[in-house]
Amino acid sequence: MRLTRFAILALMLAALGLTACGRAGPLEPPPGYEKDEDDTTILDPLIDPDGPKPSN
Repeated sequence: MRLTRFAILALMLAALGLTACGRAGPLEPPPGYEKDEDDTTILDPLIDPDGPKPSN
């Protein structure tokens, strides 16, 4: 019984220790990347950058 509790505790501590593995911080742009301020790319043709139009 005591060995079972120790094993469960050890597994819980190992799982807790691995929960933050692979956590990424904020992404950085690749070297040489320059943001284009005039970039008006529309990914979906139904999205209008000027907002919705009235139906009538």
